[in-house]
Amino acid sequence: MTLSFDALEARIARFACSDIRLGLGRMSRLLAALGDPHRAVPAVHVVGTNGKGSTSATMESILRASGYRTALYTSPHLLSPADRLLIDGEALACEKWERALALVENAVASDPLLAADAPTYFETITAMAF
Repeated sequence: MTLSFDALEARIARFACSDIRLGLGRMSRLLAALGDPHRAVPAVHVVGTNGKGSTSATMESILRASGYRTALYTSPHLLSPADRLLIDGEALACEKWERALALVENAVASDPLLAADAPTYFETITAMAF
């Protein structure tokens, strides 16, 4: 059964922990449980206070126009989780987000430490994007 983005977002919110923990321990453990997908592709991380979205969008556009395959992940989303991740300039279908959530849910369920201390919404959706 395919969810709508609203239903998917509600499912992520129910699954995720609301406690923010400083540090990368929980996220590192989750990514390891998923097979370290963040290490599979080269990436440019844009950080700072202002201008991240426009800088990232410009860089993605230049790389795509130069023939590179691109993925643009931004946070927060404006209307739905679909806004967060573009592959070659196109939003992913809800079905792909749903499959990614199932992978994250299974990884958390199979790890006793993660099951006892579930990832936050941001950690969950970021892991889904990877």
